Amino acid sequence: MKMQGVAVVLLLCAVAVQGKVFERCEWARLLKSRGMDNYYGVSLKEWVCLTQHESNYNTRATNRNTDRSTDYGIFQINSRYWCRDDGVNSANGCGISCSALLSDNPTVAINCAKRVVQDPQGIRAWVAWQRHCQGRDLSQYTAGCGVYATAARFHTDRSGSKKESRSSSAVVKKMKMKGVAVVLLLCAVAVQGKVFERCEWARVLKRSGMDNYHGVSLKDWVCLTQHESHYNTEAINNSNTDGSSDYGIFQINSRYWCRDGGVNSANGCGISCSALLSDDPTVAINCAKRVVRDPQGIWAWVAWQRYCQGRDLSQYTAGCGV
Repeated sequence: MKMQGVAVVLLLCAVAVQGKVFERCEWARLLKSRGMDNYYGVSLKEWVCLTQHESNYNTRATNRNTDRSTDYGIFQINSRYWCRDDGVNSANGCGISCSALLSDNPTVAINCAKRVVQDPQGIRAWVAWQRHCQGRDLSQYTAGCGVYATAARFHTDRSGSKKESRSSSAVVKKMKMKGVAVVLLLCAVAVQGKVFERCEWARVLKRSGMDNYHGVSLKDWVCLTQHESHYNTEAINNSNTDGSSDYGIFQINSRYWCRDGGVNSANGCGISCSALLSDDPTVAINCAKRVVRDPQGIWAWVAWQRYCQGRDLSQYTAGCGV
């Protein structure tokens, strides 16, 4: 989080004891009910995006920074400027103890975030917003949550006529297949596929035998797919520099694992790439199993290397009963 012009490295080190880890839609609805949509010009989608990248919606996430300050809670509020924790000298702009930001009831955290965004920096106080949310189509962060029930499909123009609304989304990811690093600028299709909730997806993977499949834990799979596609079954990336495309919830690459009529394909899974876009993820899961049996194993996904490898991933299955 960037506070008062000081860039702070945000390598999130979650506490061993898990707090309340919200589901994406559960959190979006709560923020909506607390008046966060367009609060100081910041959309609900931006708040959901920001908190996903700051804490993965974990109320008790903490991060120790190199300047000895600490970031607390679901918004990763910094102790040097906004709360007091008996560590560094603090301006304590929110007038609270930092421990109050770790409650499973996020009321204090939301009120403090409102105070932060009133500062001249506004939403730019959070570097995670700048890196992952700014200038991007964020529709996936509230997709299927029912927070825009009357406006999700249509908008009304100045003449009073209803016009159909369309959107696309872009999420920067990387995936490495067969030793080839491919830049994944994910361009999701306009029509959203099935977007799983975290725990819903964890339970599907568990039932499908993915926990410790070829040594890869359930937490690794949930982490990987969150960073590849945000659990969207119809996510597609057509922007790879080698002309290949990546498909579905696992972002399976067309050069090596499926055939789409584009680049020549080894078609290691023996399928049409379109089969990876079904709301029923059975084909996608079976193909991911085939990928992980390859000599590279889980290393085929650069997203796993960057966001999951060697980290405490307990938050990805917390509260899921798996």
